[in-house]
Amino acid sequence: MAAGASYPPITLTVDVSATAASSFVNVANVGGGGDANPANNSSSDSTTVTPSVLAVPDLAIVKAHTGNFAQGQVEASYTLTLSNAGTGSTVGTVTVTDTLAAGLTATSVSGTGWTGQ
Repeated sequence: MAAGASYPPITLTVDVSATAASSFVNVANVGGGGDANPANNSSSDSTTVTPSVLAVPDLAIVKAHTGNFAQGQVEASYTLTLSNAGTGSTVGTVTVTDTLAAGLTATSVSGTGWTGQ
């Protein structure tokens, strides 16, 4: 490189880990070429990393029934309503578990897109 000249800028592109620190100092160094003044061969840049809003699901469930149940009643029913309030779609199987109170016995399960056991 000629005296008083500069090389074109270098662009360094990085991926930021989901677990990256919230701030850090990044340092670059230069050397070689017969450099007579190493005191100016380092530069640092303070960097702030903001938390990302990842596209993730946030599942919720509401269990409800209508009216009162009577002792000995058959086909009393609950409605389970699931929703995803998250910013992303679910991945894989979504499982619902319903633990019934003493005195209740499950006789059937149905719902579009669901498999009951």
